[in-house]
Amino acid sequence: MDIQQRMGKEATVYTDKTCIIVLSIDSVPMGIIVDSVRQVTDIDLKEVHPIPLKRRQKLLDGMVTMDDGSVLMSIDCQALASAE
Repeated sequence: MDIQQRMGKEATVYTDKTCIIVLSIDSVPMGIIVDSVRQVTDIDLKEVHPIPLKRRQKLLDGMVTMDDGSVLMSIDCQALASAE
């Protein structure tokens, strides 16, 4: 599943940085295609905050600000699995 297309954006050209992330949603494996992956890290769910309304996008449900100031977006996996 291409995340860009699921979010209503144009498909991007796949490169050597394009990655497939395998998720388990309700015990069903699903592969999602993303532009790239810089890092994999554990996130404390208490650190996930709502996305401001003006920046909200389809299928995103939260954001986390990391120690270095970068911002990570959290995908609503349930909505992703049921999105058409």
